[in-house]
Amino acid sequence: YSPRRIYAFEPSRKSAAVMADVLARNKITAAEVQLEQLGLGESAATLVLSEAGKLSASPEATAGSAVAVTTVDAYAMQNRLRVGLIKADVEGMALALVKGATGTIRRDRPVLSIAIYHNAEEFFGVYDHLRGLSAGYRFLIRALSDSVLCESETVLLAYPSELGPAEASVTAPC
Repeated sequence: YSPRRIYAFEPSRKSAAVMADVLARNKITAAEVQLEQLGLGESAATLVLSEAGKLSASPEATAGSAVAVTTVDAYAMQNRLRVGLIKADVEGMALALVKGATGTIRRDRPVLSIAIYHNAEEFFGVYDHLRGLSAGYRFLIRALSDSVLCESETVLLAYPSELGPAEASVTAPC
């Protein structure tokens, strides 16, 4: 697997600055990894990012910073991208991200690795939405684990059926 370019999205100013520093220290150029200080969701909006890293449209969520949110579809269209892989861990907003990527998923048929462990809407909704697209994807659920602490991060993997057979299994190492 050799991507032409990686597009990394980080809505937090602080985290984006850390990532930019890590990229620079490792001599990774913008031609290799394009860092965007944007959130990804179901529609374009300005949301509030809390100190805990949660995005909210709630008017009472004033403790935080305003961040711009776009969709995968809009970003891919504006930048004329063909998307081969979408990997996301968006702290409870995976269903919104996937809904905002529906056109790209149908058009480019990327491999998907989506974290679905933050809440029930993510866990059940992402799979239901993708399956409802009838786009010929196969699905796997994997529980990624820290072997020492055994704290699990559950990921839905989805790939176009022409890439190979599905394994009907769930890996839970703990």
